[in-house]
Amino acid sequence: MAAANMWGAPRIHGELLKLGIQISEATVSKYMPRRRKPPSQTWRSFLENHVSDLVSVDFFTVPTVVFNIMFVFVVLAHDRRRILAHQRDEQSLRGLDREPDRASVSVGDRAALPAAGS
Repeated sequence: MAAANMWGAPRIHGELLKLGIQISEATVSKYMPRRRKPPSQTWRSFLENHVSDLVSVDFFTVPTVVFNIMFVFVVLAHDRRRILAHQRDEQSLRGLDREPDRASVSVGDRAALPAAGS
C-alpha cells in the first residue's frame, strides 16, 4: 500500500483499523519502506562545480615604516589561485582624514570583473 499509493503510516494505520486489524502506528511505520532522498550537494561538490566563477575581494590597510597608511584592494580568482587585480593608494598621516575615493576603488573592481560591469 505504501509503494502503490504513496500513503504514509497514519493512513495505512487507519485503513488497517477499519479492517479490524489491531496494530499500533509505530509498528506500521517501523515496517514501511524508507523513501530514499536524492543526495544533496555538499559544500565540497558545490565549490568544485563553481570554482571557476568564484572570486574573493579584500580591502585592507597596511601601516608603513615611515608612518604612512597604504590602502590595498585585491581580487583573487579561485580556479587558478591568481591575483586578478590589485590597487594601492598610499597616504601620509597628514592626509588621514581623506579616505580612498569611490572612483579609485570602482576602477579596480571593473578591471578585475569586466563581465560584472556590463
